[in-house]
Amino acid sequence: MNQKIAVVLNKLWNNYFIFLLILVLILIKVSWLNLPFYWDEAWSYAMAIFDMANNGPSIIPGNTDDCFTRGHPLFFYFIASSWLVLFGKTVLSAHLFALLVSCSSLFIIHFCCRKFVSIKVANIVALSLMAQIMFIAQSTLLLPEVFLMGLSFLVFYLYLQKKWWYFIGVSFCLILSKETALVLFAVLFFDKIILQKLIYRSEYKYNIVFFKEIFFVVTPFLFFGIFLLIQKRNLGYFFFPSHIELMNLTFAEFVKKTAYISEWVFLRHSRWIWLCVAAVAIMFGIRKKIFSVKEIHLFILLGVFIWGYILFSGLNFFIPRYILTLLPFSFLLFTLFIIKCFPKYIGILLLLVAILGNIFRGIWLSDGEMDTSRTFNQTILAHKEAVNFCESQQWHDKTINTGFLMHYYLEFPQLGYLNNKEKSFSKFNNEAFPDVFIFYSIEQNSKIDEIRNNTNYELVKQITKPNGCWVEIFEKKLPED
Repeated sequence: MNQKIAVVLNKLWNNYFIFLLILVLILIKVSWLNLPFYWDEAWSYAMAIFDMANNGPSIIPGNTDDCFTRGHPLFFYFIASSWLVLFGKTVLSAHLFALLVSCSSLFIIHFCCRKFVSIKVANIVALSLMAQIMFIAQSTLLLPEVFLMGLSFLVFYLYLQKKWWYFIGVSFCLILSKETALVLFAVLFFDKIILQKLIYRSEYKYNIVFFKEIFFVVTPFLFFGIFLLIQKRNLGYFFFPSHIELMNLTFAEFVKKTAYISEWVFLRHSRWIWLCVAAVAIMFGIRKKIFSVKEIHLFILLGVFIWGYILFSGLNFFIPRYILTLLPFSFLLFTLFIIKCFPKYIGILLLLVAILGNIFRGIWLSDGEMDTSRTFNQTILAHKEAVNFCESQQWHDKTINTGFLMHYYLEFPQLGYLNNKEKSFSKFNNEAFPDVFIFYSIEQNSKIDEIRNNTNYELVKQITKPNGCWVEIFEKKLPED
């Protein structure tokens, strides 16, 4: 009997484990599919994608409002808007698309690890990614980070396997989805020109194969260059001006931001457990000289990409979800160190400790209102309740002073907050004493204390949630007769 159970478990581990993980992800997130759009998803990506769906999907700059696309390459918008055209321009349809992308990315990462390393490593990397609350939180959001994560890993795999025509196709999709993909292609170019020469030395030859591979590696830069030229012609700029203004190139700010990003990559959400175990593993491996030349090459290449991405992010505006691209690469690197350097069962035990630490952190400690937390859905529900209260009060003709996000929620029906899609709100201003004030926790307003103490205003609605979210709505009192 025990032998039969072992055979079944081994078969499950080797053949069906990834599908079990995907099923778990779907079960966790299915109740989130109808939630309205939130944060950057709402005011930027959903607005741009719905606009593109209405005007016709395109990857050519200028065919949709660049106030929403903000100068980014348009392939992600193109495929998302194409999905909406085919399957309906609704919140549910958009979130189903996002969940499909997340499941596909998880499968792609598992597939690449399985083909290039082993089924054991593939299962561990996939499970490690599923243990990240950031990945689960982002898995139904209409945002490009999970999409970029899956494509980046696939490009890396195709490069290592020298499947060049597939590499070109996937690279086209990646580089025309977001400019951060430039880091990966720059690292691959660095590997081909310098790193391989340093590692393999006499085996490194300048021949026709070398120049052919260089051509394939630099082709994505050509794709991106063509996009920039078209954007300059159609919109008058290479890069979105507001994004350029957000860049801070002072050395002190760069060091501070790089340290902050490194903390998110290696320490936050209990990832420090991975770092500690992997650090011990690599020191042991170097001391015992147990790494082959090819393994050293892979380790250095992964490390250069991770740190190159961190340094590039340090020059630009940064949001924590941007590190999603790095997570499978870092888990692959750490897993290889641990499995290679520790005896079989000790390595597996250490990996389980790291994974369980991530799960514990996600379930018990990862709360708040950021779109990388497990509880931001409570904020969405609170904001929807606030919008629906405004509808019930029929304040459509009253002037409303509120934050940036709530403005969008009240005005644009496609974001999913309004019950009556035919009747939205349009009278917004920042005058000193409007008819209605709506204050809420994720966009603090310094006027809130003044209005709380102003006898001309009455608190008519207060909403609080366990994740720390709150909304307070004040209405100007009618003059007494």
